[in-house]
Amino acid sequence: MVQLVNLILSSSYTLIQVASGQTETYKIDLGQIIQVDSELEIKVGAWANAQIRLIGFGEICKNLKLKFNLLGNGANLTLNGALFLIGKSQVMINIQQNHWFVNTTSLVKIRTALDDQSQFHYQGLIWVGPSAANTIAHQENKNLLLSSTAQASSVPNLEILNPDVQCGHGSAIGPISPDQMVYLQSRGLNFLESQNLLVQSFLSEALPDKIDLIKLGLEKL
Repeated sequence: MVQLVNLILSSSYTLIQVASGQTETYKIDLGQIIQVDSELEIKVGAWANAQIRLIGFGEICKNLKLKFNLLGNGANLTLNGALFLIGKSQVMINIQQNHWFVNTTSLVKIRTALDDQSQFHYQGLIWVGPSAANTIAHQENKNLLLSSTAQASSVPNLEILNPDVQCGHGSAIGPISPDQMVYLQSRGLNFLESQNLLVQSFLSEALPDKIDLIKLGLEKL
């Protein structure tokens, strides 16, 4: 059984190396990061597997840079994130997925719900080197705006130097569907209950195996 390692980034730069053939799973809580500006680099060796769970609930002001280097044949990395930002939160996340070798995979999926005057800015880059044939890489960021003063931006990018790859990206920013709210309220839920249920469902798309963790985070707000 793979143990979940809770990463508390206490310095401005942290380096983690996942050795060849190993599988490691990490959790990052934005609210527990010490520095306002911090960078985490993860180097993944041949046939190694790194899994990252990114969460954050509450009023948070952080600038986080994540650099993932896949440095061996068959290296694999996944990042799934769920954030619910309130108050005057200001969060910036910059993610680089760098593929250097053949048969490597990196998948990033982040869901963010923003209330009050919170702001979230996402910038991502998938870079595939000339020797990284058979790369599979994707990044996806979706943002749910719960108030008229919340703001989000999402800028995914691709830099592909090998034609034999499967790469893509997607982003979306928008409010909760009024039709969904009307439907849930017609079933007896009040406005806040309906909104919380939809937010929970939205965030769970990124972390389907951590629904209890998302519920707990929402309950604490």
